[in-house]
Amino acid sequence: MTDGAPNPDSQLQPTDRPGDQPTEVSVSSGSRAKKAAPKASAKPTRSEQLFERFAHRARYVGDEETKRLKTQAKTVATGIRRLRDSFEKLMTAKQLDALTLAVRTLHELAEEADQASVIARKAKVDHDAEQLRLRREKADRIAEKRWGPIDDPTRKGGFLDEVHALVNFVDLRVNGASLKELEELFGGRHFQFDMEGGYTGPQLMRMLEQYEREPTAARLVDMRRRAAEYLGSLHQNRHLNQVNLQDYEAWSAKRRAAMPDLASIRTGRPAPEGQGS
Repeated sequence: MTDGAPNPDSQLQPTDRPGDQPTEVSVSSGSRAKKAAPKASAKPTRSEQLFERFAHRARYVGDEETKRLKTQAKTVATGIRRLRDSFEKLMTAKQLDALTLAVRTLHELAEEADQASVIARKAKVDHDAEQLRLRREKADRIAEKRWGPIDDPTRKGGFLDEVHALVNFVDLRVNGASLKELEELFGGRHFQFDMEGGYTGPQLMRMLEQYEREPTAARLVDMRRRAAEYLGSLHQNRHLNQVNLQDYEAWSAKRRAAMPDLASIRTGRPAPEGQGS
C-alpha cells in the first residue's frame, strides 16, 4: 500500500510493475506526481544565479571592467549561449529570456568599448598632429624673423653660418668645455637645453651633415625649423638660471671676431693667435 493513495483496497502488490495495472497506476501515479511537485523556494536556482552574476556584471561595468570586457565579452556571450542551449529543456521561458538579454547586453558593451577605443586613438592622432602643426608654425615664424624668407638666396649663407655656430655652441657642453669652464664663461648659469622632441644639438648637427652631403629643399626646411626651435628655447631660458639667447649672441660675436674668415667659422677652428679683429 502506498501512503496517501485514495483507494486503500488497491490490489497493487509491491512487486508488481506500474505498467501491469493501468487503472490503479493511473490513480496512484497521479497522487505521486502531486507529491513530487517541487515546493516554492526563495533560494535562486543555479541558472538564476548565473544570470544574476552576468546581469550584475553588465549593469555595473566600469572603465577598468570595460577594458577586460572588450576582449572577453564575445567569449563570455558564447558561453552563455551554450549554457542556454544546454539547459533549454530545464529552464523556464523567463530564464531563457533573461539569458538572451544578458548575451545581447554583453555584445552591446563590447561594441561600445570598441567604438570608445577607436575614438580615443583618433583623438590622440589628431592631438599629436595639431601639436606638430603649432610647433612648425612657431618655428617658421622665428626662422623668417631671423633669417628672412626661405626662398631668399641672399640670406641662405647667413643662415648656414648660424647653424654652424649653433652646433659649435652646443659642442661646448657636448664634447668641449668642462662644467667649471662653462660656469666661468657664463657666470655660473646652467648650460642646459631641453627642447621639444629631444636634445637639439646632436640632431641639428646630423641635419647639417646630411644637408651638406645632399642639399635638398625638404632638408633645408627641417633644419631651419630645428635651428629656430633651438633659438626659441634659448630665448625662453632668460627667465631661468640657464644660458640664454643673450649669452649665445655674446659668444657668437666673440667667435666671429676670433674667426674672421668663413672657413674657420664653418669648421669652428679659431684663427692663429695674433690674427683676427
